Amino acid sequence: MRPNGGHSEVLEADEENIPHLDDVSDRAVTHSEYRLRRSSLPRRDGQGRRRGQASALLLATCLLCACSGSSRTPVEHADSSPPTRTSIPPPARSAPQPAGTEPFVAGTFDLNVVGEASGLAVSVRNPGVVYVLDDGPGSTGVLAIDVADDSATRLTVDGLDGRDTEGLAVGACGRRTERTCLYIGDIGNNQGAWSSVDVWRLREPDLAGAPARRTVEGDVATYTYPDEAVNAETLLVDEGRPHLVTKPPRRSSDAGTAPPRLLGARRFADGRLRDLGAIDLPAPDGVGIAAAVVGNVVTGGEMAGGRVILRTYDHVLIYTPPQPGAPLRTLRRWTPREVDTPRMTQGEAVTMDGCGIWLVSEQVDSIWLVPWRSQTLEDDLQEEACPIGSAHS
Repeated sequence: MRPNGGHSEVLEADEENIPHLDDVSDRAVTHSEYRLRRSSLPRRDGQGRRRGQASALLLATCLLCACSGSSRTPVEHADSSPPTRTSIPPPARSAPQPAGTEPFVAGTFDLNVVGEASGLAVSVRNPGVVYVLDDGPGSTGVLAIDVADDSATRLTVDGLDGRDTEGLAVGACGRRTERTCLYIGDIGNNQGAWSSVDVWRLREPDLAGAPARRTVEGDVATYTYPDEAVNAETLLVDEGRPHLVTKPPRRSSDAGTAPPRLLGARRFADGRLRDLGAIDLPAPDGVGIAAAVVGNVVTGGEMAGGRVILRTYDHVLIYTPPQPGAPLRTLRRWTPREVDTPRMTQGEAVTMDGCGIWLVSEQVDSIWLVPWRSQTLEDDLQEEACPIGSAHS
């Protein structure tokens, strides 16, 4: 659904109105209607400052990174050349771990398509498929990667021309439905230049036998802030209701940051976000080098299995509700727990499923999986069909 007269059209709450991707015919991406040109788009406000912060972070952590950037092309124009792997090595451990429990690279993707991975989500409808989102500007869709063989389907969303696409999630299309949707959050707002944000929703497609390129349709909802505009890089979805976790700027008075806040909508097409309170974000157990540079801030997360996982530049936290089935709006009362994950160049997105915790880092083409058995946290959703570490590590 395309924006109309500068204002985004939205659906009513009834998820039955969502266009089904299986009913949308594949469209020729060479048609001029779908040829979005990234090179013609201006850089978003705050991009330069963000690059400076990222550079300082990389120097502080003494990790190698291709800071010159990459020459990226929109999803629908990317060629099919194999990715150039720039995988980082596994983290050093003080004691050996049992076989099959070490973090490993479960898949890779083309950096010419997703140069700065800002969103990550595991497909429910397509086992073994992971979605990766580029943060733009000019993002037009997502890359769906089958981690079994690194094959990819480029999903271009009709009408999407992202300013700062930072959030990605897979969740229920609405209340009382088992159908799952893919949500794309155009929610980045580094300088508070925009008075509203957009969240796109599209039904998860059946990717069995899908072509390498596919254009699909979705719906977009526009939300205004409860008060002032804020930056966010995390999109959480609870029964079809989008929520954002804010990324406050570093305080000028000290090296810390204000705690993140949860902003939530009553329904997909609500149009306004509510302030649901501050979230407890503990400092990392180890040395928080990045936090000293840019602050202890949330860079990604997702709600899955009744829990929430959040990531900062330094650590990963899993939030457990006081009782099963607690609504996401009560996140401020949930209990956080840090889990052991690899330290990455510039950790951005994170998600989890029955196999473990999935991670990506900006300007690195690797999708990492941390199996649950390497965690002290027990998980009762352990699946049988999960990637193993021998294929890509």
